[in-house]
Amino acid sequence: CLETAGDVVLRSRNGSVALEGAQAVRLAGQQAVRIDAGSFELQAKDARFVAEQAKYAAAEVSATIGATRLIGKTYEAVMDRLSFLSRVTFRAAEEVEHVRAGSLDYRADKSARLHASYTMVTGDKLVKVDAKQIHMG
Repeated sequence: CLETAGDVVLRSRNGSVALEGAQAVRLAGQQAVRIDAGSFELQAKDARFVAEQAKYAAAEVSATIGATRLIGKTYEAVMDRLSFLSRVTFRAAEEVEHVRAGSLDYRADKSARLHASYTMVTGDKLVKVDAKQIHMG
């Protein structure tokens, strides 16, 4: 046990410092643990992060992930542009889905289907239906 009443600095003037434990290495601070470095790497077989509140700030985030699962009460994203590319997309809303846009453009190369017990298409000035064949009823 190494104990002191004041600050302690462990420094290597010409090399690296390594802390190794045969079973575990624990860093604990009554108020905080801070890491200041030009670069930070964490490598582990399993990693777990637990916090009551977490904040992250970066100019850019890049991630390569096999699977992502987010479970929570609320998910909010505010950004200037959102691009989402996928081979298959599935969305489900148990109650209501709202979309508000200046313009809305949906396009399907093969077929498009809109179905409900009651379906309404309304327009303030014009509703246009255009096709080689139109079947009503």
